[in-house]
Amino acid sequence: MLTYVLATVFVLGILILIHEMGHFMVAKAVDIRVPRFSIGLGPKLIGFKRGETEYCLSAIPFGGYVKMAGETTGEFIEGDGEDKVEEVTGPSPRDFDQKPIWARVIVVSAGSTMNFVWGFTIFFFLAYIEGIPFLPLTPIGKLDWGEAGPVEGLSRLEEGDRITEVSGVEIESWGDVFDVLAEEELPLSLTWTDSEGNLHREEVSSADSATRARLAIVLEPAIPPRVGQVQKGSPAERAGFRQGDLIVSIDEVQVDEWSKAVTAIKFNPEKELDVKVLRDGGIVNLKVTPERKVLPADGDSYEEVGQIGILSDVPMRRLSLLGAVRQGALESYYIAAYVLLTVEQLITGEISPRMLGGPVMIGELAGNRARWGFAHLMRFMALFSVNLAVLNILPIPILDGGHVLFLLIEKLRGKPLSEKVRMRLSQVGMILLILMMVYVTANDGLRLLNIY
Repeated sequence: MLTYVLATVFVLGILILIHEMGHFMVAKAVDIRVPRFSIGLGPKLIGFKRGETEYCLSAIPFGGYVKMAGETTGEFIEGDGEDKVEEVTGPSPRDFDQKPIWARVIVVSAGSTMNFVWGFTIFFFLAYIEGIPFLPLTPIGKLDWGEAGPVEGLSRLEEGDRITEVSGVEIESWGDVFDVLAEEELPLSLTWTDSEGNLHREEVSSADSATRARLAIVLEPAIPPRVGQVQKGSPAERAGFRQGDLIVSIDEVQVDEWSKAVTAIKFNPEKELDVKVLRDGGIVNLKVTPERKVLPADGDSYEEVGQIGILSDVPMRRLSLLGAVRQGALESYYIAAYVLLTVEQLITGEISPRMLGGPVMIGELAGNRARWGFAHLMRFMALFSVNLAVLNILPIPILDGGHVLFLLIEKLRGKPLSEKVRMRLSQVGMILLILMMVYVTANDGLRLLNIY
């Protein structure tokens, strides 16, 4: 439990600091006076003053703020009475509202920008230091089309077939398969050879993003069932699994590829499994009981699955400096696009809001990544940072995007909205944000109580 708490504090603390530092540094750069820099919301707990700015920790840990002279929209999130930041009487050229609109927009946007840049930076360093997974062109492993059936045009595609081209582009690795699938401007087609060496080529009639995403999920490479990493404190570690073990069978059922091992574990939560692994030329018998986890199954339901805490042994490919920059940019872009797609699906009802998680889920994810190691925790931080950047720039009052919206309205009207209107809209935004926090926290509670 301590690991989960520390991991959550570490991730949220750094991301809040990065976000508020963005506002702070740009405000200083355009010569705006900043009376207070706070990590946390509400009443001040501790702090010190350096120069014209008071730096403090406040009571409510979920957020922070940079109090700028002449900017009153967020005053209600500070403390009351003596804790209120003192203002200089009368307008000043260094007040936020005395600066040109372009300056105010970049100040308000700087927090989200810093979160996005921070996420990109982590992805870049991880790609440069560790490389990226490189899966040679193995045959297709598990091929589960689900109840919807095969994508139109691909009914002849089978497990064991080997893909050679996607959209006319010659493929050298599974990474190439997924990269080309993401290129929406290309017509969608697959070329493959079957187990007997016969060549097939089929055009896919529907080439929209949903079809491409479905293919990217369904097409799984056949990977040898070799253990690449064992999670600390996991059932696998307690059972005696080691890096390099080759899984031979589970409950006397032969396992010849990774997806079959995953399936056997997934559908047997809290059931003891007899696992045979090949280690140092000999067979070792292990007994392991998968932990029960509750995970989203689709857009509106959860499922119980078993996990033991192992990852497959996937070779890594080192990247050049420019290659790592490109990889960091691609990962950041895809995550941002996915967040926006998820918001759209929530609005249209394609995804139920019951799938949203709150602080408990964030803590579970952070703690789980920490148990895999520091690099996994940093990757989670990068993903979460890009998520925050995108969500914070949405045009909702109290969020950065809401303040940008106020400024755009001011530009169009030739004058700002009244302070009273801005305060009321921001208070409405805060109420909505609090209600959302209560809702997602309730989702966490229901999930923990097995009500889902």
